Amino acid sequence: MPLQNNTNNYFENFVLFENLGSILNSDIFKVMPFFENQLFTLIFSFYDNMCDSDVLKLTFEACEKIQHFLNFNYRHNYTIGIGEITNSISAIPYSYKSACNALNYNFYLGNNSIIYINDVEQIEKTNRFKDIDHDKFIFSLKVGDGETAKKILDDVFKSLKKSHQSLELVQRLCLEFIVLTSKILFEAGQNVNQLFNKSGVQALLLQKHQTIDDLHNCLLCAIDLTLAELNYTRKTKNKEIIDKTKQIINCRYNEKLLLSDVAKEVYISPNYLSAIFSKETNTTITDYIIQTRINKARELLVDTDFKIYEVANMVGYENSKHFSILFNKTTGFMPSQYRNKTQIGKAAEDV
Repeated sequence: MPLQNNTNNYFENFVLFENLGSILNSDIFKVMPFFENQLFTLIFSFYDNMCDSDVLKLTFEACEKIQHFLNFNYRHNYTIGIGEITNSISAIPYSYKSACNALNYNFYLGNNSIIYINDVEQIEKTNRFKDIDHDKFIFSLKVGDGETAKKILDDVFKSLKKSHQSLELVQRLCLEFIVLTSKILFEAGQNVNQLFNKSGVQALLLQKHQTIDDLHNCLLCAIDLTLAELNYTRKTKNKEIIDKTKQIINCRYNEKLLLSDVAKEVYISPNYLSAIFSKETNTTITDYIIQTRINKARELLVDTDFKIYEVANMVGYENSKHFSILFNKTTGFMPSQYRNKTQIGKAAEDV
């Protein structure tokens, strides 16, 4: 029975230990107590003619007395572990070890509880837990699908709770999740230390989280942080790509621009360029090219005397009729109407 007493008060713990002996007086069993500061060991000895079920029942009753006493007289957390029942003195070390193993299961049963090793490890032997789907988890994070990533995590933890896995196993699986998220951040060019400094992962690595819910929440926080970092990186990269794309179009609007040519210059696929450009600017690349050409054409129509077909060629259209249709669709005027309208407006201003 370990005591979670941060004050490490030896005298207080010894007095508590002595008082426990007084509440366990019985004609049915004898108790051999062993004291270590913050760890009490009690070996129960029963009559030879008692069956294991009766021994276990009486042991639980004694532990419940201890639990009741501690709840009223001890201000710190504790856990009571019950080891394997043995009929041999030589097997007592094994029983002691199994009781210590039972204590490790308090991370999901909670503090101030009584844990019998066969209750938890028998379940563990008969129930497999759901392992991590590494590929699906990595893919969901990379595409920003936090809902799927968290569902994978939730399913794993539900399985771990149901199968009553040991603390060491749960911590190992948690570290697997951390390795996966760290790898994704590293590949995205992010500082992996962000994951350790902001999400509580460092505490996980130092084994400070002592309940399964704490571990679960720590990893949910790590997922949120990873998604935020990836989203920031993606938006920053996308902005650079879009700015470069606009620069190319603004400089070469009078050339025969193809989506594939622009995509090649910004080192991504045409489909991806089209998708992020539309998402971030609320317009397509084709429409942006048309708008850029029409804006330049408006300047030429107002500031120069070039013919309509010459203006069309200068902004990238070989077919002046096609140019006039696009100009009308964009401005509401045919090129000649627009020129006349603006010239009349200028003349009125001069007067």
